[in-house]
Amino acid sequence: MIKFLVEYFWLGPLILCFLYISGEWFSVTCARMRRQQNTIEYEGNFELNAFSQNDTDNLKRFRPRFLIYLLGVLIIFWFLCIPDQKNLYLFVAGLLILHQLMINMIHTRNWFFYRYAFGSDGINGHLFYPRYITWRLSSWESLTYAIFYLFLSLFTLQWFFFGGFVSCVFIALRMSKFAQKPRLNKSSAT
Repeated sequence: MIKFLVEYFWLGPLILCFLYISGEWFSVTCARMRRQQNTIEYEGNFELNAFSQNDTDNLKRFRPRFLIYLLGVLIIFWFLCIPDQKNLYLFVAGLLILHQLMINMIHTRNWFFYRYAFGSDGINGHLFYPRYITWRLSSWESLTYAIFYLFLSLFTLQWFFFGGFVSCVFIALRMSKFAQKPRLNKSSAT
């Protein structure tokens, strides 16, 4: 696959575009599925990305702000498609594509969870997830992807996987930092 990313430079932005759009679709779909159950309650927003929280909470499918952001990322990515800077291109491609792949995997897991976990034969009772636990779990999940990408990077000696490692470590650290913020009371959960 990495060979194709270099030979067909347009393939990276195309894959990234697909992953961004599918990630946004999963965000809104899972938020809708979350509202249809009352077994699990999350403190704060379902969406962890502050850029998308309001739109996801309002279940917006078409978001002009997202399209502008996506276009900006694709333009930057496109300009990094410099033939003599193959390693830089692969690093940035891994940084962007593998980060979005991780997000899509998490959204896919959430989709299956909401699809199959509820109903008369599903999860019963009531669970409350404080916001800091959501951040902490997300941080650890990002770190597991980072470790996986690091092993792939060391095994293949490819900048693409190293970019994925760097991206996921950054996300894990950011989520861990958010988990340290002051905690709200259960009564103030929205």
